[in-house]
Amino acid sequence: MRKLTPQNLHDDLNEIYEQSSLVEAQAGALQEVVDEVHSTAVRNWGVDDQHLHRDLLLLHEEVSEAARTDREGLDKTALYRSEEGKLEGMGAELADIIIRCCSVAGAHRVPLVEALVLKMAQNARRGREPGKGY
Repeated sequence: MRKLTPQNLHDDLNEIYEQSSLVEAQAGALQEVVDEVHSTAVRNWGVDDQHLHRDLLLLHEEVSEAARTDREGLDKTALYRSEEGKLEGMGAELADIIIRCCSVAGAHRVPLVEALVLKMAQNARRGREPGKGY
């Protein structure tokens, strides 16, 4: 395994962006979302760059809440509002997972957007792998 240098990363991303200016625009928009989520997390939750393990456990907690929502048999295509006014349902739980991912990426300077663009391109080229069906 080799660590990508900033130049390697830049070259790999440019190759993808040359094929689709839409992907480049989407990546820019996603980076704005990551930055905004991180800013909100710092302001409202006191998120910092010192507790990656804790932040990953909080992400796991959000995944567990999505599983609980499924287990309860709620309509996954619907959103709900609790008595306290909290947004509930599968969409809300998946949104929480995305928010936590963005928060972790922002706090710990993880190149999430770049990795997402590269992984999407990799998956598009790869096709279906035998034995990976669940």
